[in-house]
Amino acid sequence: MSIEKRILGVHELRATKTSKGTRVTGRAASYGVLSHSLGNFKERIKRGAFNKILATNPEVIATINHNPSMILGRTGNRTLQLRGTDAGLEFDCELPNTSYARDLHENIRSGNLNSCSFAFELNDGEDDEYSYEDGVAVRTINNFKALHDISIVTTPAYPGTEVDARNLVAAEVRLRVERMGRVQAIAAKRAVSADAWADLGDWLAQQRRNDLLKLIED
Repeated sequence: MSIEKRILGVHELRATKTSKGTRVTGRAASYGVLSHSLGNFKERIKRGAFNKILATNPEVIATINHNPSMILGRTGNRTLQLRGTDAGLEFDCELPNTSYARDLHENIRSGNLNSCSFAFELNDGEDDEYSYEDGVAVRTINNFKALHDISIVTTPAYPGTEVDARNLVAAEVRLRVERMGRVQAIAAKRAVSADAWADLGDWLAQQRRNDLLKLIED
């Protein structure tokens, strides 16, 4: 599965000064928020989805615009601290005494920089599930395979919790959603029961591997 990224808006990002220096705090991901359309599906993160990965004490860095050469902190030396709350994934980063970090602090304070993002990976077919809500495919993320970074970003792809799905969402995800659309259309035509729809969901999971093989062959 490829690395994906998600973005949050201004209300989740704060810059402060303390006796120990400057710091940035915010929420890198929110639970239970249904995204806008990501091309052909929407997405939400299930409450507690970060608990499993955070329990492994992952090595995560904080950056500007996902640029590893502009590092702000890391969990390994505790300049970056992550915690799961009832609302989502919160972070607290002690900024280094570098020119770009000082510029970052001022740009956040003035409102020029106003969004957070995070980069992650999922276990294929294990950490997410798909359903239909009001005729729209919805991807629910239940767990995370890896958490690579949290980042302060210049421009969000969409307001709120969003992602530029056209470039960042793996082709395998698109295949699954497209197949769900075909199955949903068949179910509607045949007026299948809820139990039959569940059976179709099981069949969909079995077909996913065939889609991946086809994708590789192509």
